[in-house]
Amino acid sequence: MKRKFLGLVGLLLAVFMVGCDKAQSLKDVEQIASPNGEVKLLFALTEKGEPMYELFYKDKRVLNPSMLGIELVDAPNLLDGFTLSKVDTCSVDETWQPVWGEEKEIRNNYNELAVTLNQSAEKRDMVIRFRVFDDGVGFRYEFPLSDSLNYFTIKEERTQFAMTGDHKAFWIPGDYDTQEYDYMESRLSEIRGLMNEAITPNSSQTPFSDTGVQTSLQMKTDDGLYINIHEAALVDYPCMHLNLDDKNMVFESWLTPDALGNKGYMQAPTQTPWRTIIVSDDARDILASRITLNLNEPCAYEDTSWIKPVKYIGVWWEMITGYSSWAYTDELPSVKLGEVDYTQLTPNGKHAANNEKAVDGTCRASRLTSVAIPTAVFDDGELVCEGHVRDDCRKTHFTAVFFGEEESAFPNEAKARKYRRCLVGDYAVIRVVFAKALAGGNGQGGKACLFNFTRKAKG
Repeated sequence: MKRKFLGLVGLLLAVFMVGCDKAQSLKDVEQIASPNGEVKLLFALTEKGEPMYELFYKDKRVLNPSMLGIELVDAPNLLDGFTLSKVDTCSVDETWQPVWGEEKEIRNNYNELAVTLNQSAEKRDMVIRFRVFDDGVGFRYEFPLSDSLNYFTIKEERTQFAMTGDHKAFWIPGDYDTQEYDYMESRLSEIRGLMNEAITPNSSQTPFSDTGVQTSLQMKTDDGLYINIHEAALVDYPCMHLNLDDKNMVFESWLTPDALGNKGYMQAPTQTPWRTIIVSDDARDILASRITLNLNEPCAYEDTSWIKPVKYIGVWWEMITGYSSWAYTDELPSVKLGEVDYTQLTPNGKHAANNEKAVDGTCRASRLTSVAIPTAVFDDGELVCEGHVRDDCRKTHFTAVFFGEEESAFPNEAKARKYRRCLVGDYAVIRVVFAKALAGGNGQGGKACLFNFTRKAKG
């Protein structure tokens, strides 16, 4: 499993090129390849005891030597002064069945390299665990419990992804609050100049850097490689953005801070999420990769028979306006996940994503919703809204909610100029043309309608 990279190691000669203008001697060089041998990873320590890694795909360099480590608050950093005290390797080839998803079975096949690094001056260890798959690599930091590493606060994670060139990137601005951006396509060197254009007038958009981007970040190299940087198993840890040094084309992890600026409160033994690099010369492989799913923790439930994957129609806008509820029940002011016994509670039936079907020919008093946006605006200011809903009982009462102002459209049609319902199989298509007064002004401005559907029994 631990392989000799004949050509690559020969190129190294125990030297990593750091940046563009200096070389640094290495020690404790370790190497590992994917099961098919096409993805190859090198790990080493610099003379200063700094951990670093390098990645190859089909003998093409994917990442230049990239530094690893964690900067701490009010404590010595986990960045340098390390020696390699232990190396563990293993291979895994298994299949597992997801509770829901696109495939019945997923293959989990990788070779693993775990390096235990000792910081003798601080009397503490840090483990970096690499898992190399046929389509990329995942790695994470692990922190064993010791007298000198128990509770600690992260100032910044210093994980680097050193690009080999000025790649084409498909990106959105780095933002702690939202992903509601249009994707930009540009060279890495153009991100800084395009940042203002990428930001739209939206009060929730707050970019943190002129070269900060969000993950997952998709790139394409000039020599035909597709590279995706992301993370997996994000639990009890801030999500990772990427900040680009656009002079050297090096991305560094940038974690979401709290109000104090701290970026993680840890208690050993613990670990970070996995950092993932998916790579292929076929863009379809990026989408088909199961690295993220394989690196997430297995389902904690032994019995998953009660989970019933379904398709549903839901409108979160309805919940924001207060028309529907985010809550499963109204019997508790708050819940504790893993502790509340929902079998003892009565559901309120007001969640907008409720999709219970008819049972034994009768209909439950449940609610199903759909969103409709204007499909046409006439010259006289009329506004057309359409929606659709699965209608098991062939009789549906619906209410149109227009910017939070409730207007009854059926059975009282006084507020709507036209109403049409067309059954297509088990689906009802709703079409309403609102008059100018209801549409507001001339009907322009991207207004939206929210429909709420309440099924009723036949007859």
